[in-house]
Amino acid sequence: MYTPGPSSRPSASQHNHDVVDPKGHKIGVLEAIYVDTTTDQRAMAAVRTGLPTRRRLVFVPLDEAILGPDYVKVSYAKALVRKAPSIGTRRDSRGPLAIC
Repeated sequence: MYTPGPSSRPSASQHNHDVVDPKGHKIGVLEAIYVDTTTDQRAMAAVRTGLPTRRRLVFVPLDEAILGPDYVKVSYAKALVRKAPSIGTRRDSRGPLAIC
């Protein structure tokens, strides 16, 4: 399922790190990590993608993910991730990122 990379698993300290595909193409920025509560393993990453005026969150499985010094490399191509279901986001004057 999950293969630790050169350091360790993706964790909260990697928020805002780049998420890249197997070829090193940037997919987006790590927003959150979701844990499978039955196995207590990190299962999915919420990745912020898009232009500043059209942000969205895409969910990417973390199976075979590799952690680099300033990135998380996932095992899915950027083109495939872009076609995945997503959640639109917005920023408003009340504070941080809000899910629409």
